[in-house]
Amino acid sequence: MPSTDSSRGTSIEGAVALVTGGHRGFGRALVDELLEQGAVKVYATSRSAQPQGDPRVVPLILDVSDDASVVAAAQAAPDVSILVNNAGILFGTSVLAAPCRTYKASLTPISSGSSASRERSHQPSPSIRRARW
Repeated sequence: MPSTDSSRGTSIEGAVALVTGGHRGFGRALVDELLEQGAVKVYATSRSAQPQGDPRVVPLILDVSDDASVVAAAQAAPDVSILVNNAGILFGTSVLAAPCRTYKASLTPISSGSSASRERSHQPSPSIRRARW
């Protein structure tokens, strides 16, 4: 079970993590880094299951804007001790070329998500409760 040390932060060694948007881009880089730092399992979420080459990476369907999806993902991953919220919307153009309203819309899942995701963030998983974080 991962432990915390206020001077060093959260230990990744031996942890189980969940990375929203963990199948590509920055999210995939986060998944890879967590594994490199010693995480034993990482749930990589997206709106559709994506096969992974590493058995330590568990694909998990999650739409952070949908309450039922958030609840289902939380039930499917009760052993999570680290949560990385990287969810967003890919809008098919560079950030610099996108209209401001499109860019703002891409941030909505990260900043607000669903009511279940906000509620869930205040109800730690059983593994987080056992570690007394």
